[in-house]
Amino acid sequence: MPSVTTQGIVLRYANYREHDRMLTILSPDYGRIDALSRGCRRPKSPLMPVSELFVSGEFVLYQSHDHFTLTSCSLADSFYPLRLEPYRLTCASYMAALCQAAVQPGQESRGLYALLLKGLYYLTYNADADALETTSAFLLLFAVECGYRPRLSRCAHCRRPLDVTSGGRFDVEAGGLCCPDCSSRSTLPVTPAQIDWMKETILNGLTVRPRGDGSTLFDLLRRYVESRLDTVIKPSHLLQGQCPLAPDCALCAQGRRETCWLAWFYRRGTTGATACGFGAIFRLLAREGRHCPARCIKLMTSLAAACRFFLSFFVPFYNNTL
Repeated sequence: MPSVTTQGIVLRYANYREHDRMLTILSPDYGRIDALSRGCRRPKSPLMPVSELFVSGEFVLYQSHDHFTLTSCSLADSFYPLRLEPYRLTCASYMAALCQAAVQPGQESRGLYALLLKGLYYLTYNADADALETTSAFLLLFAVECGYRPRLSRCAHCRRPLDVTSGGRFDVEAGGLCCPDCSSRSTLPVTPAQIDWMKETILNGLTVRPRGDGSTLFDLLRRYVESRLDTVIKPSHLLQGQCPLAPDCALCAQGRRETCWLAWFYRRGTTGATACGFGAIFRLLAREGRHCPARCIKLMTSLAAACRFFLSFFVPFYNNTL
């Protein structure tokens, strides 16, 4: 069978056997591709750097019936700085999970591919872009790209023109704003500024903005998109976590929520510490620990819990092999 060459972004990977990985790749031409990366976990494998999460590039795949095997890849960007920012990493994971849920194998997805690539770029290389607002804008444009554009000028029920100068109410099930006669208790309130933000985002696309009304719309847009996909994306609840030290946290007081890794680590506990990697934890300690010494104590407690978890698993196994 002929080989397939396509641009792509790695949405997900799963370790397979001893040295392999199964990759889920988003392709603009072939949709979602599940490909086997043979031997990529060997230290000297040329496929090791291109078999990581969020890697983008030109993938060369060998196709045998419905199965794909990765043979080579020309790396364009690995978005490595995301791994040093747990909150932004979680936002990027949420974007990738949305694309994985929406795109089917063989489905052309040029719009979603370009949108995800732009979202990853802003999260990685634009410090001025608020992470949660960027994710909210991605959700709105994702809905438009998938054909779920919310109705913002007319009532989603009776189609009458709306006067949004004093705000309105958004009906998740109906897919848009509602007039006072059609609104119910299940609708969610939105302010005029939030409505203007949605209209501007749909018109101008994903752009870098200062922190504004988009970050407060995340929960509404999350409910809307996930109801249309008929699924719940797991990382979503991590993006709304609040730092338990918020009154005394210097970063939270300055509005730097995306750099406050406590909101992520406290939610995840030991799992969060191990998922991000111990190297990233120590780098975060060195960089951000000076803002709030109490964080170091909390994070070291989480690190100690992770060590106890590993010891409780490996020590009995090691003793049984003696």
